[in-house]
Amino acid sequence: MIESHFRAAAQKYEGSYNVSHFNVAGNRGSINPISIYTFSTTYKGILINIKYEMGNHNLAEVVFEIQNPTLNVDFKIKTRDNFSRLFSSKKNPWKVTSKKNVFTNKIEEALRTSGLTKMADETTFEPTITGQTNDQMYLFSTTFYLGFENKEHSLDAIIHFHQKVIDIIL
Repeated sequence: MIESHFRAAAQKYEGSYNVSHFNVAGNRGSINPISIYTFSTTYKGILINIKYEMGNHNLAEVVFEIQNPTLNVDFKIKTRDNFSRLFSSKKNPWKVTSKKNVFTNKIEEALRTSGLTKMADETTFEPTITGQTNDQMYLFSTTFYLGFENKEHSLDAIIHFHQKVIDIIL
């Protein structure tokens, strides 16, 4: 099921995907099946790498780097967990930490229009997203746990969000 979404993304975004299935030894003689799905695409000359690891950690990672960016604002985005949002008056699921409010507003708009806000509202999608400058290089990273329903549908929204962030930074 998830492999078909990676295959479709490779066609849609002119990228490449790879799937690896293997087993590792677990506790007390058990065998743990692990599947790693990777996808790479280029957007405006920037390579976006996506990795979904299923079976052991159930973790997704998305990264890209920009050399000598025109905009280099360090920031961090965390998701307010579903439990605390029940008792909060804030409807926004995101907690964005940045020194520039204009940048924060653009990032929150990218989260909304890409579909990530909807996913965070409807599932237990709780990513940690960071952007930081390091020696003339802007490093952007997104990690999230894949323990939510319809995780295969997150791929398009993740790609779309990262493309929007590249537009903002460039």
